[in-house]
Amino acid sequence: MTHPLGTGAPFTRGTPKAEVLEAWGKPKHAVPHGVDELGNTREEWIYEGWLPGLPIDHEYISRTKHLFFEGENLVRWTEDVPPTESPRD
Repeated sequence: MTHPLGTGAPFTRGTPKAEVLEAWGKPKHAVPHGVDELGNTREEWIYEGWLPGLPIDHEYISRTKHLFFEGENLVRWTEDVPPTESPRD
């Protein structure tokens, strides 16, 4: 198993919004960030972790995830790292 539970990216770059919605449902927050140079809307979806402090993470169980879209596709993602942990590469 290359990515044990709680590691690795939840989605890959280019994943359509519809696929994220199907897998995780609607985000807690959808924050508009204007448009890019091609006129595509930029948006950040925030899925809040609902069991902070849990030593493992799957989807967004214990860590809040920020998914960034341009148009209909995912371009990057980040997660909030608890203060006792160091960020992953």
